[in-house]
Amino acid sequence: MIPFVLAQALQTPAPIATPSPVRETESSAIGSDVDAAIARARAAHLALGVVVVDLATGARVERNASQSLALGDAQAIPLALLEYRAADSGALPKDAVHATVQRLFAGGPDAKLAAIKHLGGTAAVNADLAGLGFNGIDLTDGAGMATAGAVGAMLDAIHAGPLLSKASRTALLAAMSTGDSAADAGAGFVSVRGRVFEVVVLVNDPYASAKERRRAYAAIAAACDDAARRFPL
Repeated sequence: MIPFVLAQALQTPAPIATPSPVRETESSAIGSDVDAAIARARAAHLALGVVVVDLATGARVERNASQSLALGDAQAIPLALLEYRAADSGALPKDAVHATVQRLFAGGPDAKLAAIKHLGGTAAVNADLAGLGFNGIDLTDGAGMATAGAVGAMLDAIHAGPLLSKASRTALLAAMSTGDSAADAGAGFVSVRGRVFEVVVLVNDPYASAKERRRAYAAIAAACDDAARRFPL
């Protein structure tokens, strides 16, 4: 698993003013690798929704990004975001929020259902997400459906920092970097060759095995590594 590096995600600035042809060439190269990964997944009867962003250059690739797919363990990301926003507003105790978020990224449906209850139920959670502009994410009944584009927009916002206090943003990024959280969730930030990429890989089948999900995520992460090698800053 290519590692997520918290310090780099915190310090990575907005995309540099990379000449457009270079950015487009990098996007094309990543896109070819992503298309190959999607074709391999299709052979296993899986459909993928993918977003990849090079945070250094702004190169961006989206495939099936508007298709609503099973959110799976990536439900932890919007729930953790709302938990920390509640802590920032004083609606929930910070210690309780931190403990809840740790359980979310440790995995398991019970943690997600407990967090939804903690936040006032699915209607309240979905309303809060819609209020933040994330209309493509629906956590009704704890099942979780989303578009890769909506999850990518949420990662954009987490990286940019406007939705959380500095302390909460740091804590959320730390939770997302625990172990193989990004690979398990299918969404997060990966660091390769001194660059940080935002990666979202959603799978259509909610019952796809963890191995299949990890394989799909690893293929996209490898595409990021290849792009960083081929297009150095």
